Amino acid sequence: IWFKLIAGLLTTALFTGALYLALLRQRKKSYLKLRQKRKLAELELEAIKAQINPHFIFNCLNSIQLFTYRGDISNAQQYLDRFSLLIRKTMSLSQRKFTIVKEEIQYLSNYLQLEQMRFKERLEYHLDIQENINPLRILPAMLLQPYIENALKHGIAHNPARGQLIISMRETDQDWLEVHIHDNGPGISNRPPSKKSRGLGMRLSGSRIETYNQLFNLNIRLQIQSPPEDPQYGEKGTLIKIVIPPLTYEKLKV
Repeated sequence: IWFKLIAGLLTTALFTGALYLALLRQRKKSYLKLRQKRKLAELELEAIKAQINPHFIFNCLNSIQLFTYRGDISNAQQYLDRFSLLIRKTMSLSQRKFTIVKEEIQYLSNYLQLEQMRFKERLEYHLDIQENINPLRILPAMLLQPYIENALKHGIAHNPARGQLIISMRETDQDWLEVHIHDNGPGISNRPPSKKSRGLGMRLSGSRIETYNQLFNLNIRLQIQSPPEDPQYGEKGTLIKIVIPPLTYEKLKV
């Protein structure tokens, strides 16, 4: 009886140990697979940023070249000075995955001032920032600028009337950050067939949102309305809504 009891205990112990080792190997394998997936997502994010930066720089250099061709040396110099400040900030943000609302607003303000010099009286823009919004709130770096650039390119540049661009930031009751980008242009449905596809910056930004959601388990939401469904923006143009959940560096571990 004792022999059978000891043999049974040893068999159970060996089976339990083998099962534990198998589960441990499986867990380690899953961890390595998840780590590899995360690394690939990080590399994808860096690749997307590397594609956005040259596209953005190319547009700015075109503007400087235009001023030079027109012989407008004073504005070319002012634009170049602002551009140098902006490009330094762009290089800094491109190396980071996240930034804060205060820095993002400063970055977008500088960018819009550059575009104001290019469009002159054809562009009227307004940054509508909620007064009590937390300036240290975290959001993905360089996420908004490509959408604003697309609104200027397709909504303002092709608008025969005075172009209007409104960028608003609000904190919702659930503490989410809601960003609206609205232009009064012709809208997506009224664009020529060759212009209806989304621009490079827009496609890359869509990929960035998907990658951020996958990499950091976020739920950033994107909605494009043309014409806007919100009555406060009228019945013209395109409205882009980006909703970002509350983030902390502890949660993100960056």
